[in-house]
Amino acid sequence: MGGESIDRCRSLERGVGSHRCRRRRAVESGRGCREARVRVRDARQLLRADVHRARGNALSAVDTGTRAERLLDELYRIGTTDATVVSLEDCSGCGEHAWGWQDNGYGPGVLGPAIWFAADGPQTIRIQVREDGLTIDQVVLSPQKYLTASPGATKDDATILPQSDGSQPAPAITLVRGPYLQQVTSSSAIVVWATRENGQAEVRYGTGTTLASSAPATGRLVANATTALGYDYYHYEAPVTGLGGATTYVYQPFVAGTAATAAPATFKTAPATGTGTVTFIAFGDSGTASAPQKQLASLMANDTFDLALHVGDIAYSPADVSGDATYALYQSGLFDIYKWFPSVGFAPVEGNHDSAPLNNNGRAYLDLFTLPTNGASAAFPDHAERYYSYDYGPIHFVALDTEFTFQDTTRRAEQLSWLENDLAATQQSWKIAYFHRPPYSSSSAHGSNLTVRAAFGPLFERYGVDLVLNGHDHDYERTIPIKESAIATDKAVPYVVTGGGGAELYPNGTSAWTAYSASVYEYVRVATEPCTLKLEAIGLDGGIFDSMSLSKCGTTPTDVVLWAADAPALTGAWVVQNDVSAAGGHFVVHPDAGAAKVTTASAAPANYVDLTFNAIAGVPYHLWFRGRAQNDYWGNDSAYAQFSGSVSSTGTPVYRIGTTDAATVVLEDCTGCGDAGWGWQDNGWGTNVMGPNVYFATTGPQRLRIQTREDGYQIDQVVLSPGRWLNASPGTLKNDATILTRSSGQ
Repeated sequence: MGGESIDRCRSLERGVGSHRCRRRRAVESGRGCREARVRVRDARQLLRADVHRARGNALSAVDTGTRAERLLDELYRIGTTDATVVSLEDCSGCGEHAWGWQDNGYGPGVLGPAIWFAADGPQTIRIQVREDGLTIDQVVLSPQKYLTASPGATKDDATILPQSDGSQPAPAITLVRGPYLQQVTSSSAIVVWATRENGQAEVRYGTGTTLASSAPATGRLVANATTALGYDYYHYEAPVTGLGGATTYVYQPFVAGTAATAAPATFKTAPATGTGTVTFIAFGDSGTASAPQKQLASLMANDTFDLALHVGDIAYSPADVSGDATYALYQSGLFDIYKWFPSVGFAPVEGNHDSAPLNNNGRAYLDLFTLPTNGASAAFPDHAERYYSYDYGPIHFVALDTEFTFQDTTRRAEQLSWLENDLAATQQSWKIAYFHRPPYSSSSAHGSNLTVRAAFGPLFERYGVDLVLNGHDHDYERTIPIKESAIATDKAVPYVVTGGGGAELYPNGTSAWTAYSASVYEYVRVATEPCTLKLEAIGLDGGIFDSMSLSKCGTTPTDVVLWAADAPALTGAWVVQNDVSAAGGHFVVHPDAGAAKVTTASAAPANYVDLTFNAIAGVPYHLWFRGRAQNDYWGNDSAYAQFSGSVSSTGTPVYRIGTTDAATVVLEDCTGCGDAGWGWQDNGWGTNVMGPNVYFATTGPQRLRIQTREDGYQIDQVVLSPGRWLNASPGTLKNDATILTRSSGQ
């Protein structure tokens, strides 16, 4: 692409000009227009540019020698009555103040149409009077840096750009690595890349094929003295926020207005927390740039997955597996190998070769990856990124450290305390832990690490971890579910060693708890659904050589207990308020504003709360709310309830979100019965009258929507019970003090 074109209204006769031209077009008719020559260059194709933005304080009309974007029709031509209009005020009543940038669109956030040129080379832009009183000092035509973002503010701007006539090509960018994705959630992702050049950096992104939005990046110099790569480079990180869940985005990193990559890449955000189906891969002990590693990388590139985990020993010396990781080895053994990195989030843990005293305890690992820091504490801030946890859809992942924060016993105690608190707090359906050294392994190379087993194993069993993934031994092993605790409520846990990622293989072995063992190159693919988890081991031939399944959904469904304040988002007037008598100290409410009762549920309500849970198809559930009427007033005591997949006992859709059909919960049990404090109520009306049960069409995640019927109704708990409270209330109708333990229905 050609460079940016920036003209400061300089005189053509002078050829250059350092002053800004501020034209007051008020009285002299002979000064009705001015021509400014702008050179635009692109040797290969039509140049896509944007009059983005004319900086002034009134209105103007612009003529150029342009063609329409798609049909190549002539438009905005000098010598015709066709022109594009630049109006500084962004909307009627928006107002103007001092200098401001504006384009040829009208309306807040509206970009005007792009402009294409019929031929490479010199162009003329003519600015005509539309309203006198216009002052202009800079004009930008941008094919890159300002194509989708303004050079400055709409009001009170102080931006002065360097002059450029567009004749010079955009500067080349030398990409060192990336882009790659870190910490992908349902609403955000961090894009990371590195270049030899320094400059203002950003990620441009959007849905479809349009890079309509921009996220700024922070950059830092990484010196050759640190990396021994032979050159300095700049490391960039751009947090992209405000994204939609389970949505595909296209993106491209830029430095100094120039694309850092040849083409945009795509990625998909995670499903909303607690919902969706997720497939991820895991592998370890990989980074020697061996032929088997590259073959597995190719298989992965042709596989379909949402997230990639690495269980440690990401990079080694190519000659053997005794050398520790360096910046150069991460480049040759990781970033140069996995071509799918730009499209899938990557979440590693450190192995003994990633973090060792000889490589400054993982300096390169910590520099290259941008991982969650929730493992850090005031006492141990350097535990950040060594171990961490995160949610992805219905899964709670716990990434642990068997190196820097484990080998020292004081640090280990801190990590174990953090782990117990983390596992106790999560409400996710699936819990998966991964780390490097295996608690259970039958290989003769390393074998079981009994210290790791004694530290982590009891917590995994106590808090119901569903799967543990490890490496360190360069083979594949899967155990039967193991439970060493004598406590009846503790859970058996399966362990998988996936250390066949590309480094030289170790001998495998078997033990009494072995389910499968092989000395093979491999990676594992894990697919989770609401009721099932399936693990498959993939060999060099692309075939599945081992698999296992876990199921959470038996014939007896469990009661669902939701704390309303856990809702991920509240829409409209609904808010969370504090109250020591409420579950968890909080409740949700549409505060009383004296509004009239909403007589019919809305298919598209303005005020609502959504909660998620799991249910079994064809099973009756009874709905209960624990609520409280503001000021115990009967006009503040009701709400509508709708579901994403509810049906009647005969399978007919009822109470569906997006319709006007809803279950109605009214706290007062009859006219004149009165309200008093907290009370449990269902979707029936009348003393001792129970409402109809709710059924669900499919097994798995469901969504409950609570709509406003009467404002002032405070809600702290919701129960959907197929068992204990199917025919009886969880508490009293008035002055209730019952606080139930949360359960998502798994």
